[in-house]
Parts: sequence; C-alpha cells; structure tokens
Amino acid sequence: MKKSITVRRFLLVSLIIFSASCAKVSHAQSDDHPNLKAAKLMIAATENKDIETLMSFFTEDAIFAQPFNPQGVDYAYSSKEAIRAGFEGIFKLIDTMSYKNKAFTPSNDGSVVFFEAQGDMQLSGSGKDYDNMYVFRVDFDKNGKVTKLTEYMNSLYLAKTFNVLKSGE
Repeated sequence: MKKSITVRRFLLVSLIIFSASCAKVSHAQSDDHPNLKAAKLMIAATENKDIETLMSFFTEDAIFAQPFNPQGVDYAYSSKEAIRAGFEGIFKLIDTMSYKNKAFTPSNDGSVVFFEAQGDMQLSGSGKDYDNMYVFRVDFDKNGKVTKLTEYMNSLYLAKTFNVLKSGE
C-alpha cells in the first residue's frame, strides 16, 4: 500500500512539473503572444496594402532581406525608409495581394515568428495570376518591433512571372 502511494505521488508530481514546463513553451506558441499577433497583423496590412500600418511594425534600422531574389543573395532593404519604398513598389506591381493556406509558427521564446503560405495574387495591368510559395521569418526586438523580415520564395517562378528570365531559361 505504501509503495502504491509513493508511486502515485511521484506520478502526480511528475505530471505537475511536465504541465508547468509545457505552459512555458505554449505561451509563445499560443495565439495570445504579442509577437504572433503582430506578425498576423503585418500580413493583414500587407494583404490590404496598408503601408502606414505595415511600416508601424518596423524599427528604424530594420532589414527586409530576400536572399532568393533573382538580383542576388545579398538583396535587401536596409532601413525603414528603404523597406517602405520596396513595399510601395511591390504594391504597384501586384494589384490583388493575398495569401492562402497560412501557417504561423513562433519560436519557443516568441522572438521569431515564421509565416508560410501560398500567394493568391494578380499582377497589375495584366491581371495575370501570381501564386508563388512563401516562407517569411520575422525577427522581433524586446519591444515587439520587427528588426528583420526575411522572405524566401521560389525565385525561378518569380523571375519568369516578372520577365526577369526568358521563358526558355
């Protein structure tokens, strides 16, 4: 009988410790984490082409990197002002901008949020569909501002869509 009580206590204490450790991880991964909320609002602002709301998330010295851009691995906008100009250019090229099959994944501490989705977009002028696949890494500072946004996409598809490459290349 005494052995049974000791085993029960051990199991109960183990369950409490396990639950407490899971609670620490789950806060960053829950929908109420401030950086996860911010990442979702950033994507919504992008879809709405709301440049003022979008820019409110970035620090002054933020970086928007696009390492798979056809222009080269070092392609990046290196300030809030440059990021604004970059998004204004993107918004002119793409008439309808939205994402489908969205998935947001925060790091355990919430300082980084990954966003993956398929674009559901139409180009300005031609109305041509543009449905590239995306993964974004959003890095936040301790104040919840974005210090770096890294966009990964299928660069070959981007290059062909925007006529950076001839269709035979």
